This record gives sequence, C-alpha cells and structure tokens, in this order.
Amino acid sequence: MAAPEASEGLDRWRYAVAFAKFIIHVLYSGVPTSLSVLLPSLAYQLDLDHTTVGFLITLEVGMFFFACPISNYLFQKFNPRLVATLGGFLAAISLMAAFFSQTAVSLGCSFFFTGFFSSPLRQLSSITLEQHFGDKYGFAETVTHVGSQLGSFLLPYFTVMCLNAYGTRGALLFLSALMFHCVPMGATMRPPRPQNRSEMMGGDLNKRDEDDDQEVNPLQNVDACGSDENDLNLEMDIQGDEEGICENDENHSNPEADSNAQPLIGKGRANMKVKTLSEDESYMSMTLTAIREYIRSEINASFLMNERVFIYLLLPCEGIYEICYASWAFFSVSYGVSVGIPVEKAVYIVMMESVGGITGRAVLIAVLYKYPLSTPQMLAANIGLAAIGLLAFSINTSLTYLMIFSFVSGFGFFNSFSSFYGFVSIIVKKENFAKAMSYSLMQTGGSLMISGVLTGFLYDILGSYPAIFRTMGVFLVVDCLAISTFIFVDSRSKQGKSVCTCM
Repeated sequence: MAAPEASEGLDRWRYAVAFAKFIIHVLYSGVPTSLSVLLPSLAYQLDLDHTTVGFLITLEVGMFFFACPISNYLFQKFNPRLVATLGGFLAAISLMAAFFSQTAVSLGCSFFFTGFFSSPLRQLSSITLEQHFGDKYGFAETVTHVGSQLGSFLLPYFTVMCLNAYGTRGALLFLSALMFHCVPMGATMRPPRPQNRSEMMGGDLNKRDEDDDQEVNPLQNVDACGSDENDLNLEMDIQGDEEGICENDENHSNPEADSNAQPLIGKGRANMKVKTLSEDESYMSMTLTAIREYIRSEINASFLMNERVFIYLLLPCEGIYEICYASWAFFSVSYGVSVGIPVEKAVYIVMMESVGGITGRAVLIAVLYKYPLSTPQMLAANIGLAAIGLLAFSINTSLTYLMIFSFVSGFGFFNSFSSFYGFVSIIVKKENFAKAMSYSLMQTGGSLMISGVLTGFLYDILGSYPAIFRTMGVFLVVDCLAISTFIFVDSRSKQGKSVCTCM
C-alpha cells in the first residue's frame, strides 16, 4: 500500500505526529548513546576487544537506518501504520532478549533485530511528517530533533543509575522497557486528511469510509464479483466431490472395477508428488519475483539521473559526517575512562553533547523560521563547527575541557542532521522524497556500522582515541569544503541564469 499524498488542508493531527516523531528521536538517539555507556562493562564481562564491542554497539542503530529501503518497500505492499506498530513491538522484544544473552553472538543478534524491526518507524515518521508540514518540513524536523538531545541527555544518566544499582543486565532491561513506547508512536503515524468540509459531506463520505476500511485492512478483497466467483467455484468443488463419492460406491459394488483401482491410486500419489514439487517451485518463483520487484522499485535509472546532486554529493558527505559523529559520540565515554575519569563523571561528556545540541537546535529553529530555505548554508556551517570541536577535543584530557568541546561538537553535529534533511527536501523532487529518505537512512545505517568497527580497529592498533578524533576532524573539514563549493557554484550558476533572463 503506497503512502497517501499530502493534503493541502491543515490537519490538526500533525501536532500528534510531530510529538510522536519527537519521542522517536528520544528513543533512537538515547538508546544507542546509553549502550555506549555500557561499552566498558560489556567488554569486561564478555572478554571482547574494542573492535567487536564497537561493532555491537553500533549494530543496533546501524540496522535502524540501514533497513529503511526495505521498510519503504513494505509500505507499498501493506498498511504502513500496521507495519510500523508491529515493528516497534518486535523491536522491544528483541532488545529484551539482550537481558538473557550469554555470548557476543546472541547479544549481536538481539541488537540486530532491535534495529531492524524499529526501522519502519523511522522511515514512516519522516514521510508522514513531510506530508503534514510540506514546505515547513525542515523546520518541523528541526523541532522534533530536539528529542535527540533530550534522549542523549537523560537516558545515559538513567542507564548509569541502573548500571550501579542492577548491573549491566538490569540496565539493558530498563532500555528494553523504554522501547515499548514505539508501539503507540507507530499507531500515531496517520497521513493527513482534507479539512474541507464539503469533501467530508455527501457522497464522498461513503467513499472515505471505504478508503478507511481499506487502509485498516489493505489486503481485504471487497470485490463482490470476486466473492460470487469464489462461491461458484466452491459449489463446483462440492459437486465434484459428490460425483467422486458416487463413483467410488459403484466401483466397490463391481469387483472388476476394484481390480482396476490400484493403478489409479498409484497415479494419484504420483500426481501428489508432482503437485508438491510444483508448489515448491511456485513459492521459490514468487520469492524471486518479489526480490526482483523490490530491486526495480528501489533502484531505477531515472531516480539516479534526476537526483544526481543527492546521489553523488549529499550521500557521500552524509556518510563521512555520520562516521565521524558515531566515532566521537559512542566512544567519548570510553575516551574519558581511558584518561582516568570515572564512568560516573565521564557520562557528563555525553550529557554536555546533548546540551550543545539543544542550544544549537534552538538557534537553528530561529534561523529556519525566518529563512526556511537556508538549510544548505546551515549544513556547511555546522559541519565546519563540528570539525573544530573534534580537532580540539583531543588536545586536553581534563573533564572541564572535554565538556566544553563536547558542547561545541554537539552544537555542530546535531544541527547538521536537521540541516541535511532540510537540504534533501529542497534539492530532490517531491515525488522522490520518500525514496531519497530511504536511501539516506540506509546510508546512515551503513556508516554507523562501519564507524564502530573502524574506531575499534584503529584503537586496537593505535591504542589512542585522540589520534582517531583528529583523523575524523580532518574528514569533516573535507566534507565542509565539498558542500561549500557546491553552494558557491550553484549560487553563481543561478545568478548567471538570472542575468541572461533579464538581458
């Protein structure tokens, strides 16, 4: 079932959607950050190196984004709200399974399915928010992204309290309980409805009721002719069975007919085997057809040609700053512990990151409220600010110094996320927005999973977090220069076209 188009009217339900999106950001940002707080204890209890633990920590949030194209495909086949709600429930159950994990493999499976099942909620929330707010999507996305800072600020602190009181398993159980909030949030993602009263009266009302019933159960067949045809086929089958019973009675009364019955039984068994083989082949054919259909729907040449800026510039730049962000955010607590800061105080580094993000989001909201199309410039500026914070983060090891530049880095990083999605809504066509978001979120998931392995691998080799952070800061500088160059060239080309038009 395809997601409905945005309505031109204003639906008050959009505020409920925005609030649900806010809660989703609280969870999807707060839970991975809380898992990073558990990284040292997990490495000690499971006797794992930092590469493996880094991969496990980023696996959940990586799959959360990486599976978004699959979620987008499921939305075209089934009820999107049902898929998101069921996925939220299964995600909470999957994270609860981490409480019973005894090995790294079982813990990794728990994190994998947690991210995979919560992915539909992330994809649908972005699509529904864009449908409700339209041109103000960048502003609405920025407001809801404040939940990321709230989750990153509160959940790690509560996780440390649970860690001290109940141990690692108790902290994991606390996080799984929070994930059950995904269920009502998924049910909230209703597309907009027209508010014109004339459309809701008269004959159109019956049609709207039928559409609502179809949305609740999109696989239901409401064709009356189809029902009559099924009834007719059922009657024919019953008549055929009755005729077969009569023939069997006649054969039993005739001994000669009984002697000829044995070959028929053998033939029937052969037909059953052929039928079983044909059913297996049909199932395999249906599976291959579904895979081919998914590939055709998600990867097509027209999208790649029409959205070249998004594919060849924005996605690579997004991948770079996502890797840099994850390397810094998920390992900043471990960095503090490695330089002698207790974990109870090292968590303040992550909390100051959230404070910087909240402050930055407030500034970005004010800017976008007055200049809603300034997200490209804001993206370049915020990535540059994050690069400065990351380069300076590794100079000193005092807690106060780390908290200050954690604030600066959080200001830049979290604003970059909101600015990027606003940039995407401007640069891509409206009909391609859902697919572009699925590509972007899949890119985010892959980058986050790579970042965990990459950071852990570099730490096992270098044994130093400052060297890793400096490397990531250099990558952010390159990222900022690439986006700034595009903005400059695009602005010059538009000025040239306007001059030619005036002449």
